[in-house]
Amino acid sequence: MRAAAALLGAGIEAFPEGKTIERIDVVRLDPIEDRDPLPAAFDVVHTTTKEDVVRHEMLLHVGEPYRAVLADESARNLRAFAQVSVVIVAALEGSGPDRVRVVVITKDVWSLLPNFDFSVTSGGLESLLLELEETNLAGRQQSLIGRMLLQPESLAVGLAYGSSRFTGRWLTFLADGNVIFNRRSGDPEGTFGAARIERTLYTTRTDWAWLVGVAWRDEVYRRYSNAEVARWDDGTPWVYRSRKIEDTASITRSFGWARKHAFTFGGVFVRDDYRPDVPDLAFERAVVPVGEARVYPFVEWHAFANDFLRIVDYESLALQEDVRVGHDVVVRAYPVLRAFGSSRDLAGLRAAAAYTVRLGDGFVRGLVDATNEAQADNIPDASITGDLRVVSPRTPAGRMVFDTTITNRWRNYLNRTSVLGGEDRLRGYPTRYLTGKDVTAVNLEYRSRPVEIASCQLGGALFYDAGQVGTRAAHSVGLGFRLVLPQIDRAVLRGDLGFPMTDNLPPSFFLTFGQAFKAAAGIPPPLGP
Repeated sequence: MRAAAALLGAGIEAFPEGKTIERIDVVRLDPIEDRDPLPAAFDVVHTTTKEDVVRHEMLLHVGEPYRAVLADESARNLRAFAQVSVVIVAALEGSGPDRVRVVVITKDVWSLLPNFDFSVTSGGLESLLLELEETNLAGRQQSLIGRMLLQPESLAVGLAYGSSRFTGRWLTFLADGNVIFNRRSGDPEGTFGAARIERTLYTTRTDWAWLVGVAWRDEVYRRYSNAEVARWDDGTPWVYRSRKIEDTASITRSFGWARKHAFTFGGVFVRDDYRPDVPDLAFERAVVPVGEARVYPFVEWHAFANDFLRIVDYESLALQEDVRVGHDVVVRAYPVLRAFGSSRDLAGLRAAAAYTVRLGDGFVRGLVDATNEAQADNIPDASITGDLRVVSPRTPAGRMVFDTTITNRWRNYLNRTSVLGGEDRLRGYPTRYLTGKDVTAVNLEYRSRPVEIASCQLGGALFYDAGQVGTRAAHSVGLGFRLVLPQIDRAVLRGDLGFPMTDNLPPSFFLTFGQAFKAAAGIPPPLGP
């Protein structure tokens, strides 16, 4: 910051609030700069974000009073770009005592890079995701991704295009298409993808938002365990055909600023179809979800506090993150009727509430989320989820992160299930090792403070994971590393080695991007359609 101020020939303004903005300067840094150990020649594979793209996110304007809350929100908008690792929005001294200059400093990450995610168990390679991404086409914060997902019985390939500021406006656009091939026969066996365009509530003062989107997934669903297709109790392969398509359209009106209220009205069309490959009535009743068609309108109220905690060494390393604190409430009501083309008549209600409080530079968050769907004569589907997360204050040794979640589906006509095992909640066990309608998971992880090595951030972790699905329980211990290459990505590269403590299983290693049991930014989507 001081170097930028010296470059612009101005001092840092100590008391800028309310002073007139006379100028806004943008300083854009490439992934490799003078302070980095790598040669600047590496920047040839990168396109720096254009200045007008940075200015587009600014909520401060020349001739208007400086407001710290708008500077902070402008920085949050820029940090939302995955291709930007560092953002500073600050005030410098102006030409007079009542004037200020604003400087915006951004540091890009490499835009052209490979992405990968894989899991290896004692049975072999269970999954391998490879992507080649250009995440900043022409410096416009647009992405083009080629994808390959390899699993023991299938291979999926596809392309995706996304833009968080489509056509230079406050529009988000996504187009994603993939084809799945059977590895044994080489024949296509399914597709999946999505297309969506939306105008988000891009600032806390935005009044209107809207969304139109479609998503589909047509596949042969296989539950893998230890790198092979799992089998149900009677030996039936855990395989069934799954087809799902969902269309959504909605419009949102937002009110308030410090305490936000957003009302959303929309409509949804969902069609699910599930069919086992091998006729087995007992397997179908116990495992296969129930398919149906739903066409329904909905109304939703969302209330939350517009307050944020600044935190580091949480989901990333040594980079500032923003965690919303205070209340967060969602209530959604929806009638599903045969008259609209649905398979049955029901009335649905979802209510969720979360509250986050500061704990030094850590926090405590509790959440309760309940959904109830009632027909004229019974309650076919109902569930409740409770979550508690405690992130300790940062100490010289690091942080402790505790997380527990419990889901109880006390009515389950649609035969929905949860799974545990793999690289996230129950590390060390094979993917989807435990499966059932109810789930309990407990995670405790120590995350060390990072050390800087050649401008890279390297940290370690120790963890204890436990979980129960139905009557089956398991727990594991392990260790891992966390690495952030700020020239490449602000996301953590995570490697975890987990040791199962039950069922006499060998350890498993997982390498992926992102911290384990990552928390949603707000209240997550509902468990069902």
